[in-house]
Amino acid sequence: MIFFILFDYINNMPTSENLMNYEVEFNIKPQNQITKDDIHLAGNVFYQQISCNEPAPFSGEQTRVATFSLNSPNCAMDLFNSTIEGDIAIRVGTSGCLDGDIHSLFTQVRLLDDTGVLYEDCLRYNVKHIMEKVATVGNEYCKSHMEDWSDNINVAESAKIQITSTPRAFEFIPDLSFIQLCKILHLPVTGSCTLELTFDDSRNVISSGSAGSLITVTNLKMNCKMIPLTAEYIKECRIACERGEFLYLYERYRSNPVPWAQSLNTVVIPRGVRSANALLVRWYLSTDVNNINARFLQKSQYLPNLQALQIEHGSEFIPRQPLSKVPALFKATQECSGLLHDGDGSTLLNRNNFTCVDGNSTLDATPLFVVFLKLQNANRNTGRNLNESTMLFRTQADAVANLYCETFLYYSSVLQVSYNGMTRATF
Repeated sequence: MIFFILFDYINNMPTSENLMNYEVEFNIKPQNQITKDDIHLAGNVFYQQISCNEPAPFSGEQTRVATFSLNSPNCAMDLFNSTIEGDIAIRVGTSGCLDGDIHSLFTQVRLLDDTGVLYEDCLRYNVKHIMEKVATVGNEYCKSHMEDWSDNINVAESAKIQITSTPRAFEFIPDLSFIQLCKILHLPVTGSCTLELTFDDSRNVISSGSAGSLITVTNLKMNCKMIPLTAEYIKECRIACERGEFLYLYERYRSNPVPWAQSLNTVVIPRGVRSANALLVRWYLSTDVNNINARFLQKSQYLPNLQALQIEHGSEFIPRQPLSKVPALFKATQECSGLLHDGDGSTLLNRNNFTCVDGNSTLDATPLFVVFLKLQNANRNTGRNLNESTMLFRTQADAVANLYCETFLYYSSVLQVSYNGMTRATF
């Protein structure tokens, strides 16, 4: 099945000559949406395995960046059903345990084309991934997804998967918004693209193990699901590009870690987006960074004696009354993550870990004070325009030494693909 979305603008579109100077508006609406179209298949869908461009082994202390070249003159790539596989082992020391799932290996993941246009740039990738996961999936999901080591999340250190000198396999789909929402990369139109993975320091990735343990990753390959397209359809897509009608709509984010050790703390959310949809916040201790004996990724510190948590945007406050009580904060997180009214939804957050005292070895001593705040007024592209006024996030609570706050701002993005090499993104 192929997912194709072709969009036409309500108002007149620019010509190819002034495309670079044209600012894509957020009032675009789809006039044609093809969710399944077997007519344009030129052959059977197939899988193609490719190796990364760099030599193994990989880790934060060895070859740190792995890239995969994605290209085809006549096939689209189904990224939503393409996976990356490899083997992980301990190369220094005797054993260790991952802090989270296999995504914890990567501190940054990027998708870009050969001209340098960034489709997506996920800084602090492993932190964002694990915070989203503990807030939006439950134990049953984790148990049923052992391929990416989800069953290693939210368990005591003694019950985690032990990594030794004997390689253990993994397979995962990169957690990119483009992959989740757009699914298909039309390579004959976009041209060659690159998927880039940057490995994190082993001391951040490992939450327990023998002193000085370091990991190593080998046999890194990508299993690409390829969809052959007819020459006629490729021609139609290129014509759509020339008219400025070939768009990818998805969500990006920006991260911003700042000190948070005072009783009153405020951070300015950077400007530059016109539809800020949500804010994910987590708190961590600087003493947990690069510490093999501490959970760093799968942990968010509770603010003791919390009296106020609120966002200020221009003259408006979100919410109108500051949040201070635990049930209200938990409700706000569930509402933003879509779980509040979902009877089948689940989460790894609970009454104990949401506000527990800091620790590392057991579940009851692993705080998961993850806060999601919704910024949209209604649906997509109804978020806050940060170009019009500054947004502030602030809290009032007891001071905590060595505490840092990390915000993840989610915002709408439009990527306008042009076959003549003038692809651009608008936020």
